[in-house]
Amino acid sequence: MDTDNWVSLVHTGLVKAPLFFDQNVNKLLKQVCSKAYVNLPLYAHGNLSLSIYNKYSIYDAAKCTRDLSSQNCMKCLDVAIEKRLSQSHGRRGGQVYYGSCYIIFELYSF
Repeated sequence: MDTDNWVSLVHTGLVKAPLFFDQNVNKLLKQVCSKAYVNLPLYAHGNLSLSIYNKYSIYDAAKCTRDLSSQNCMKCLDVAIEKRLSQSHGRRGGQVYYGSCYIIFELYSF
């Protein structure tokens, strides 16, 4: 499992209610990641409507490389979520890539 090599891409735009937004991003990421590591091909995606933003939804995806066990996939995605917390507080979107997994969240469907 490769969690040593990583890159983080962060949207430059900020959201109006960063604490609310980050809580909902984390909630959705945890739901999506919990689906990804139990289903082949170790991938899942989801979305969540935000009441405070009226017309906006958060879109998330998580994927692990197929050589990982479910347990290692879970560990890799947990590391990616922690990296996201430190890299993209209050940002409109972001991506965290490791050699063995990645997570994405955006305000648009991809």
